[in-house]
Amino acid sequence: MRLAFDAAGSPSDAAWTAYQLGELAFGSGEVAEARGWYARGLGLDPSYALNLAGLAKVPGARGHNDLAVR
Repeated sequence: MRLAFDAAGSPSDAAWTAYQLGELAFGSGEVAEARGWYARGLGLDPSYALNLAGLAKVPGARGHNDLAVR
């Protein structure tokens, strides 16, 4: 996936791969790394809502449910 991120032809393609990398990190318990990928993807394409959803999962995983909902 990192190769796909580096080879992405557009910001929206890179945002998609950043989300996928975030999901892989999140699923492996690497919450801080996941947050970084979600934020990076959102910066590349703010309209790609899955990265925003990913960012909301991070505080939830840390037990901050109120922040996750906001």
